[in-house]
Amino acid sequence: MAGLLHDGAAPRIVGRTVEASTWQDDGFEVARESVTCRFADGTAIRRTIERDLLPGDAGLCPEC
Repeated sequence: MAGLLHDGAAPRIVGRTVEASTWQDDGFEVARESVTCRFADGTAIRRTIERDLLPGDAGLCPEC
């Protein structure tokens, strides 16, 4: 990553927020988590993960 930066310094994170929610869809609980990081240069990156919360005995594997 340092090769992408002109001064070789690591980017500085100035803010981080986490949002989480759950809801029911077709009888299954769905969970979503979003993390947003804001950097000193004005860049913002958001990562969102959404997954079905299946019972352990459902015999199903999560979506890829």
